[in-house]
Amino acid sequence: MPFSTSFCLTNTGSLPQNTTLSFYSNVDGYTTPLIGQSSVPLLSVTGNNCPYTLTNVLDGTTTIKVQSSTGNCCAVINISPNNPCSFCNIGFDFFLPNTISQIVAGNLTGSCDSVISDYRIDWYEISNPNSPVYKFTTGPVNTAYGPISYTHPLVGNTSVPVPNGIYNPVLTRVNINGINYSSTSGPGFVQADLNNCFSNVTVNSSPLTCANGPELGDYSHIVNFSGASEGTSPPPLTMVYQLGPNTKYLAWKFNAFDIPDNIKISYIGSYYNNQPIVLEFSDVGFNIPSRNYSLTINPKLVRTFGFIYKKVTNLSNIIRSSGDYLLIQITPNPTNLKTNFESAFQCLDTFDCSSCWDTYNTQPQKIVSGSVSASADTCNVVSFKFKVSGCSISSVQDTDFYKYMGGSMPESAGDGGIIDVYVTQKDYSVSLWHSNTNCSLSGQVVQSFCPTITGNGTIIFTKNQTGAGGTGNILIKCSLIEDFNAYYQSYLARMSNSNYSSDPTNINYYKYFTLKQPILSTDSNIALNAPCGDGQPFREYNIHPSSVVTTGFTSGYYTMNLTMPTITKQIFYTNCQLGCNDSVGAVVSQVNTSSLSFQMNTTNNKSNRYTVPFDGRSSANLYQNSRTSWLFANRWFIPKFFAETIPYSGSSLVIVPSLSASTCTRLPVIQFCSGNNPQENLGVYVGYTMYYKVRLTNPNNPSDFEILTTPIVNGGWAGISFYNDCFFNYEPTNLIVIYQVVNGQVTISNPNYFVNAPSAYTIYKRYNNI
Repeated sequence: MPFSTSFCLTNTGSLPQNTTLSFYSNVDGYTTPLIGQSSVPLLSVTGNNCPYTLTNVLDGTTTIKVQSSTGNCCAVINISPNNPCSFCNIGFDFFLPNTISQIVAGNLTGSCDSVISDYRIDWYEISNPNSPVYKFTTGPVNTAYGPISYTHPLVGNTSVPVPNGIYNPVLTRVNINGINYSSTSGPGFVQADLNNCFSNVTVNSSPLTCANGPELGDYSHIVNFSGASEGTSPPPLTMVYQLGPNTKYLAWKFNAFDIPDNIKISYIGSYYNNQPIVLEFSDVGFNIPSRNYSLTINPKLVRTFGFIYKKVTNLSNIIRSSGDYLLIQITPNPTNLKTNFESAFQCLDTFDCSSCWDTYNTQPQKIVSGSVSASADTCNVVSFKFKVSGCSISSVQDTDFYKYMGGSMPESAGDGGIIDVYVTQKDYSVSLWHSNTNCSLSGQVVQSFCPTITGNGTIIFTKNQTGAGGTGNILIKCSLIEDFNAYYQSYLARMSNSNYSSDPTNINYYKYFTLKQPILSTDSNIALNAPCGDGQPFREYNIHPSSVVTTGFTSGYYTMNLTMPTITKQIFYTNCQLGCNDSVGAVVSQVNTSSLSFQMNTTNNKSNRYTVPFDGRSSANLYQNSRTSWLFANRWFIPKFFAETIPYSGSSLVIVPSLSASTCTRLPVIQFCSGNNPQENLGVYVGYTMYYKVRLTNPNNPSDFEILTTPIVNGGWAGISFYNDCFFNYEPTNLIVIYQVVNGQVTISNPNYFVNAPSAYTIYKRYNNI
């Protein structure tokens, strides 16, 4: 087939500059000009126009004749094809030609250039060589060759998950030693043969099995993806998991980060005519507005808030046959292309629900004897301390429950995980007082996402130091009214009912509202079209309410300008006004740091913003109150949905009750709370492990106090009931005093709540430093 070659004429003798040239091949004896290569201006092959790319060169040509149009000047020169794949030995620094479910290719290298900094590779699926199918494009970070789907190196977590097939990588553009080569001609490029730089990649769907997992640790198979750019989302990933003959459980976890992705696990078995039995089917991610585990919807909505979705699928009631398998399907978000995920799997023959903390279902964690102390300072604030025994880390970490179900859970009624049960000796402390002035920094934060792209508005965000005296200033310009309203209306919402005072000697002066803005790439070309997505960094600006805010419309943009004045601390408190100077100082620091730092200047065409840009406000608050008691209560919980396997079958996904199973619900030895909406299946199994209330008893002697508790029975106590969030809603009616101090005299009323409780006299001496 014809090829191209590049060359320059450096010695043209006395030929006039308006001379034209024709080019001939030795293949036909220099008889016929090459197609399109007659009447070529001399200036095209000399000087600044070099190199000249000669196209349509006959296959087999080794020399060409250059002849002037007058026929009185000619020359024969040796040529070779423009083929950097050969003369530069182009390849990858790491490459796997045979893989399971992913493309693995490192960075581009070549023998003639120590660093190949820019390139573009198109990937085709060629199982049918007559009909190659374009799949995606790859290249280095910050490539100048247009948008790409994934960035090199494609190794480890950034390997590209793909269905099985044969994939052909085709190099379309590359920069070698400052020269831009392209497989097609174009301004600024040398046309070159780039079609055969790489070998094909054969991706097969060999099943995952219980025996072939390559990973060490709790999960034998880990499948991650973290390389999506703004181009194309990773295609759906389908994996076959071949179970062992005795496998009854599949432990797995799935982290979709912010942008929701979908996971579906189905059982394919001969007893069920190889029709899928859907065991798990969930959309998972932080940017899900609200959770819903209802048995009547599929997929379930699993909103993760800083958690990883961990579950154990129970196969105990499924009739198994040789050759049956699980089909695992992970579908990345179809609308937001900047999405990543992590997943891991482990098959288990048995599942042991027992652990050290089972002890505390019927008897509480005990107070360590001799650890109780209380001391009053000059402000009559009592500092109370004690230790509580618990499980050692080593006695818990190796248990099935801890590894595959315990710890952090996605958002559910009563979320909060397992609290302090894993600590051999946990220190507890609190400050109590009968009457005092105190301050704290508190605020309001609303739910705000960097959402799936809903528009293509331009947002220009500028934060600089052009305010009075070099203070900060923010200018926001939006081409769409929807984006402008998101900024302005959220600002108005944060300012409403704020109880702000302009008097700096009033504590209500010390407030700020918070603006949350995505941080985009420092490369303006990338920032221009970057959507929000997984791993989106952001900056928070804390702005004082004295900010002057102006809005308008100019040159096609809705505008919002905010000044960022600095403030000074002009109110002072005594040491006995607890935390007041610190709270006010914290507001001053936050406001001034935001004003004087963190400049930003970005333009984006993808409406890249948060749903509620002004998402919070904070203030220093002054209280005149008493705090004479404090509760220390530990608990652990399991969301009901996470402890159950509810299979579905058929195109409409109908529940199959006979195949349902539960894992580690622990009923009836712990409590159950149905949550605020039982129809959404948000209930949790709750187990309290201790309930200790410390209470001051004598205003005239601040150091007099008592410790009260209630007997723990089946993870709760007599008459326990719950709020909608699954925390108990009433104090136990049968509280008993187990420890009391009156004028330095210690009385232990019930030694069963203490570890190695000593005699009263020993406690008295220890407490009073005798």
